[in-house]
Amino acid sequence: MKALPTSTTDDEIFAFLDAWMELVKAEKYEEAFACVDCYPGSGWTPNNIRDAVKGFGTKQRTQKLIIRGASAKIAHVRQLLRWKGPRNGYFATLLYPMNLKDVSLKFMASFLLHLSEEGISVQLNDIFEP
Repeated sequence: MKALPTSTTDDEIFAFLDAWMELVKAEKYEEAFACVDCYPGSGWTPNNIRDAVKGFGTKQRTQKLIIRGASAKIAHVRQLLRWKGPRNGYFATLLYPMNLKDVSLKFMASFLLHLSEEGISVQLNDIFEP
């Protein structure tokens, strides 16, 4: 992943993740994987991302990801939580909702933001059911 500039705004980070989610939605897992870094030790691969998307809810390999805007019925929405002080370069957690078409189960992707001399790295931490 090419690091984002240190001047990147929260809205620009969400736009970056919107583009990442469109790749996942299009089942372009290799490209999606190349767009983000992975939190060290998390073990994410393009196949693991595919398996996470295809393995939720009814666990049908034909499931498709859809991207929806915020809804009053959906308790979780996109959130960027900045920490009071950086920890080993990490300075924020980002939660991003993922929804499957025709599946009532909701799940989230979590990312960590890391600041280095190169800029901001968006690191996939987990895909999980809240």
